Formats: sequence, C-alpha cells, structure tokens
Amino acid sequence: MDHASSGLGDVAITLHSKSTSENTTVPKELYLTHMYRFSLKCSGSLATMDPLVAQITLINSTTKEEITKDNLSTITGTTKTDIKNGEGTLKVKFTDTSYHHGKQDFALRITIHGSIGGTDLSLLMTKISNPFKVYSKKKRNNGSANVSIETINSMKLLFSNL
Repeated sequence: MDHASSGLGDVAITLHSKSTSENTTVPKELYLTHMYRFSLKCSGSLATMDPLVAQITLINSTTKEEITKDNLSTITGTTKTDIKNGEGTLKVKFTDTSYHHGKQDFALRITIHGSIGGTDLSLLMTKISNPFKVYSKKKRNNGSANVSIETINSMKLLFSNL
C-alpha cells in the first residue's frame, strides 16, 4: 500500500490470507476463492483519534475509478470498519475477475475518515495498493491438466463400453 502519511500520523497495512504469508504489499495475483484480511495499525495522533473509520474499495489501477458490476461493488465482506485503539481489520472477498473487466489491473483504495475538533467525519488519508489481477482460481503447476488425445480417445472407449 502507498505509505503516504499526514501530519496526523500514518496507517500501516498488512495483508493476510490462507495462501500467502503476511505481506505489506498486495501480490500481483489474487483469487475469487480466497478471503483477504487487511490489518490496520495507526501511529501518531491517529492512534488515539475517535471516531476513526476505514473503508476499502476496488478500483481501476489506471483511472482510479471504482470497479462495479451492475452498479454493485465487486468486493464483499467487512469493507468498512471502525478503528478502535488505533487498530482495525477489513476482510475482503472478490466477486468478479479482471478477465470480465477487459483484463485490466485492479488496485485497492483504503480511505481513513475521522473527526477533528468535534466536526463531522472527513477524509484524512487515502492509500492505494500496487496493481494486481483477480483470477477465478489458482493455476496448477503439476501438469495434471495436460491430457493427450490418445488418453481422451481411450477414455471415450472405456466409458462407451459401460
């Protein structure tokens, strides 16, 4: 994630998933079948600010416009959360692939909103991830998808004789 900070402090973001170790950057490939957890940790005066709210959005990495399908978000889960005691968690699952959006690169935008001096919530910080693609499932590397024509023909013969 972009680590631009404000005079109020910063927010460190760590990504966790079942297939990857703890990361501070988003991998180049993410998958529909996985749930991704983003841990947020505030520093400076952000760590004690209350209320503080984080929200995550899937965007086009070039235009920065939100990625939607039928005017609905293409991510589900805990996409908005209150940050308490300087920490919060967002959980995201993708509902669409890069393929269905012209094979374009996506990015994640996390916005942090807070109240300064008792005013309404206002945007304090925006962080944008590195570009990535979302795929339906992880590719296999064991070669099991390579089936010869002879194998297919013998399978047809085997099943037609039942």
